[in-house]
Amino acid sequence: MSSILRHLDKVGINIEYLYAFVTQTATAALIVFRVEQVDEAIKVLQEKGIRIVPGDEVYLI
Repeated sequence: MSSILRHLDKVGINIEYLYAFVTQTATAALIVFRVEQVDEAIKVLQEKGIRIVPGDEVYLI
């Protein structure tokens, strides 16, 4: 999570809030962010190899 926060900080994207949880099997974690510049945040994180999970997939976890 700290690397994600650093990537967003470097480009000046503010986080309004976030929360995180682990999957039922505890093999993965999901972090939900609310940011001011959504499109820019998605672009930056994807460029860094961070997977963006679509909303419809989140509900299946």
